[in-house]
Amino acid sequence: MNRKFKYYRDKKLLAIHRERCVLWRRERQIKGIDPPIPHGWIRHWRLTTRAKNRHDAPVLKIILGEIDNPRFHWRKSFVPGRRRLRKMIENSQSLRCIREHRWKRLAWPEDWKNYFRQIVVNPGRQDQTCAYKVLREDLFELFTERHYVREIQVIDPAAESREAELDQYLTVRGHRHRLDKLLDCGYRAGPDIRQTKLARLAERRIQKALQGDWEAEVRRSFVFLPRRPDHFEWPSKLIQPSSRCATSP
Repeated sequence: MNRKFKYYRDKKLLAIHRERCVLWRRERQIKGIDPPIPHGWIRHWRLTTRAKNRHDAPVLKIILGEIDNPRFHWRKSFVPGRRRLRKMIENSQSLRCIREHRWKRLAWPEDWKNYFRQIVVNPGRQDQTCAYKVLREDLFELFTERHYVREIQVIDPAAESREAELDQYLTVRGHRHRLDKLLDCGYRAGPDIRQTKLARLAERRIQKALQGDWEAEVRRSFVFLPRRPDHFEWPSKLIQPSSRCATSP
């Protein structure tokens, strides 16, 4: 292929990518729906009657807005069907924890830390951080109500058609792989997965060895697959006479 043709082809692909980014980041126009449309059921947390009568009810309401963990389902009972996609959704709904970086962004008063207890996230790892979990979970309760769609996004026909045209050009012409290489976001971009796993395993073994675990200092084959006892016996240098050469008394 001509070098000049490659140069202009790459410039065109990069221009297409910039145009797609502009289309993706465009401001979406939202339109309200009156009356709202019912769409499934929602189950989330709310303050109990006892918590609403407390003197710090406004503070608990603000905290609930951050730790609430809503779930959506098309059944009111939230019982999964035969071919469910999200496993155990009916048993995996608890109050969220606030990570340390999120706490700094919220800029809440220091006195509000009395409502939480500090826990460790990813203990023993390099990315070990702290999180805040609410203490009084009895102040909140789960309830189910009807979910309504009150807003809808207005579709821009010109922008949607242009985006579909660019995607079709990249797919039909076979330029998507070349564009991924130009943007350095292909399949092989980034660190090797196997090397990352090996480095993580070596780091764990070093930590266990420092804690006094002798199994971390030896190879896995010697730990789980020990050799036979006769393997560790030194062979004798003396040649034993065979039975045929042995003389009878």
